[in-house]
Amino acid sequence: MDGRIMKWGLMLLLCIPFWTACNNDDVPEAAIEPQKDCEVSVSIRLNAKSLRAMGDPGEEVDEFDSQYWTRIDIFLVYSWGQVLQYTLDKDYKSGEMRKFTAFAGVVKAVYAVAYNDEVLVGHNFAPYSEQDILNLQTPSITSLDAADEKKYLLSLFSGMTDKTKEGQPIEVVKEGTTEIKVGLDRLAAKVDVQWDAQDAYEGDKYVEAKMSDITFRGTSQGYFFPGEKAVAEPALDHEDAYRMNSPISERNGRTYFYTFSGAKNYFNFVVKHRVAETPDEKETFYTATFANALERSSWHKVNLTVSGTTFEETTKELNLTQKRQRTING
Repeated sequence: MDGRIMKWGLMLLLCIPFWTACNNDDVPEAAIEPQKDCEVSVSIRLNAKSLRAMGDPGEEVDEFDSQYWTRIDIFLVYSWGQVLQYTLDKDYKSGEMRKFTAFAGVVKAVYAVAYNDEVLVGHNFAPYSEQDILNLQTPSITSLDAADEKKYLLSLFSGMTDKTKEGQPIEVVKEGTTEIKVGLDRLAAKVDVQWDAQDAYEGDKYVEAKMSDITFRGTSQGYFFPGEKAVAEPALDHEDAYRMNSPISERNGRTYFYTFSGAKNYFNFVVKHRVAETPDEKETFYTATFANALERSSWHKVNLTVSGTTFEETTKELNLTQKRQRTING
């Protein structure tokens, strides 16, 4: 019995050193990290032309203030797939050149996104690959009130380039500084609704007319690079409303809705009319649906005109349907 124990013990001692030596031979050498010993100079410019296209050129609608965004993330994607990320804060002025350290090598593309990380705290981005960048989505805006929702939507910009400012492929080298310029465009689309309701005679009857509530259906999230992805049309899971709060606004007025691109948005509204010398008021419910998905940085002007019980909508891009009508007893 003791002999067998000694025999097995000896075999075990002989095997342990042999296995350990083989295992050490298979350990690869530590990967050598490339050094960020080069310099790049990056300039980010917000596309002012797209801003002006967002609204009526003759009216200030407070869309151009750079205070809406508080952070810009810049992503350098190298030809071997690695992503370098830089961040600019709200003190950055559009068009300034900022210098960063970088790896030497060919840069496939440079992406940048701007947003407000003070309205929705903790929603920063750290993608590890180019596909992660193309998949970047905003957080949901459902928790925001109307003022913060507008501020957040107007803070959202994105853009990319794969060329230097001279139009050449981007290559970071140790000799000199590689200069890169990236233009950013707004993500949101704008729907500009204006209405005019007038009393009218229909036959010998005098008809009072007015507009009532408008509710707009949009999406609660959007992609930062919607043109780079083939995605299904998003669900219209978010609602904004405008309530007429005075006799003047029931007759004529104007309001704006901001939304993410990529969906055939629609809005509901109500037209009220009362025939003179009758106590009852009739409400007619309409839905106006855009024929095509709204694009980023686009402005869509909608004019609604009511004369008595006659209704007119002059926008060619809308499909208008009457949903129902009801009588309110006076």
